[in-house]
Amino acid sequence: MAINIDNYNLVKAPTTHDLVARLFGDRLERQRLSVAEISALISERQNMLQKNIKTLDDQLCTVGGIKSTFNWIHYAPDLATLLKDKLSLEKTVNELDMKKADEYKQCWKDISTLRMELLEGLAEYMSIHNKAEMLAPTYSNPPAQSPAQPLAYALRKLNPYS
Repeated sequence: MAINIDNYNLVKAPTTHDLVARLFGDRLERQRLSVAEISALISERQNMLQKNIKTLDDQLCTVGGIKSTFNWIHYAPDLATLLKDKLSLEKTVNELDMKKADEYKQCWKDISTLRMELLEGLAEYMSIHNKAEMLAPTYSNPPAQSPAQPLAYALRKLNPYS
């Protein structure tokens, strides 16, 4: 049985640049999106830290205000209950301070993990881009947005305490 090539819509073979773009374009775009997503996750975690710290600070302020009123009371009919309540408030303040420290520590752990993923993603992006440039030296047409913007943004935002 003979195959008639006239029945097929044959397109001319792609040029080297087009071939490289076809081979690496999707991978580069996927890697760029991955890097941008990790950068966004870092920013989101920092926003979460700020929100959680603000909530804890508000609670500390409220408890501290109540506790300060106990400092003005020098005599009460039930002094034992007063002292018990004062100790309870001090315990609450200490617990809130511990939660605040734990939140900072957890944020540091989360961001450290994301930073490692970010660096691995950037290394992979650069590796793919370098391979594309080796195959076609004129290949300098990365996807619409290079990872430089997310990287610069991420590196500015990596310090959760700023």
